[in-house]
Amino acid sequence: MARYHNTDLLAVKLDVNDKHDISKIYSEMARMFDAVAPAYKGKTNRTELDIKFALKSANQVIYREVKLRAPTIRPEIQAGKSESRKSVHLSDKKYMKERQAEGKRWRSQGIIARRVVTFSAPVSTYVAAVEYGRDSFLQFVKKSSKGGYVRKVGAMKAQPFLRVSQNTKAQAAYDTFAAVLAARWVNTMKAVARHQAK
Repeated sequence: MARYHNTDLLAVKLDVNDKHDISKIYSEMARMFDAVAPAYKGKTNRTELDIKFALKSANQVIYREVKLRAPTIRPEIQAGKSESRKSVHLSDKKYMKERQAEGKRWRSQGIIARRVVTFSAPVSTYVAAVEYGRDSFLQFVKKSSKGGYVRKVGAMKAQPFLRVSQNTKAQAAYDTFAAVLAARWVNTMKAVARHQAK
């Protein structure tokens, strides 16, 4: 399989109330959580919603790039597919999803927002082979309860598009996250100030 090297590094441009160091930003975020929660009388913390919305906006940048870079199946191969598979494409939004992926396990680790680009069947059964490539192998094909036959499945050259998309758009995604989060936090903190002024 082909090796993939990422040599790009992100330039961190996120400032929170003039705090630039990541540990100070974390402390400032915690302080803002504490300030926002009482203003909403025990309802969902708006600061957390702001983070989730900003992360979704950032991941959409990656998602759009993935759709553009997703390899297409050659017409002669597509023509030989069964009728049920002829309309299946990697970039089809019916199979490629951008969604949240969070839960108790992640929250227990301090992760309150998480988004992914994922795939549903039947694309999910072969997308890893497209991204990473595969060696040739023997596959047993069951024909009936009495048996089947063995066939050789050929090797596949890696065609990385997920990692390339993430690396190419990482800075743009981070900048989007920072910009959206900053704008939404301004509105949230204004709401807190109005509440505290009552």
